[in-house]
Amino acid sequence: MNPNRVNIEYFDQNESFARLLPRTGVIVRKVKSTEDSSEWTHVRLDEPFDFQISPPLQIPVKVLHCTSLLIKPRWTGQNFGEDSKVHVFIRLVSDESQIKSDTIGVASLHNVAWGLCTAVEGGAT
Repeated sequence: MNPNRVNIEYFDQNESFARLLPRTGVIVRKVKSTEDSSEWTHVRLDEPFDFQISPPLQIPVKVLHCTSLLIKPRWTGQNFGEDSKVHVFIRLVSDESQIKSDTIGVASLHNVAWGLCTAVEGGAT
C-alpha cells in the first residue's frame, strides 16, 4: 500500500507543538536532503496552522504560518502504509517555495518535534 493521505500525531520533543496535532494531509512528493541525501516526504496539510518559533519573551516574535510539513521516518526500514504507525521527524514548511527543488537544505527548516504517522483509510483525494 502506498498511501497518499496521512495523519500525523504528536509523539515527543516539543510540548508546545503538541496542541497543534493531530493533522491530516496529502503526500505531495519525496525530496532529498542536500546535507546527507536522506529522503523526506512533503505533506500538504488539510488545515494550515500558525506556530511561534521564537522564545516567549523575544521581540519581535517570530511566527510561522505552516501549510506543509516535511517528515522522515526516525527508524531505518519503516515505510508509510507498510507499518501501522511510523515514528517521524517533523520539520515546518512556511513557504512551499522552500521545497520546490528535488534536493533541499533540510537543516534550514525548523525541526519542531517527533511524531507518529499513519495512513488515512480511503486515502484518495
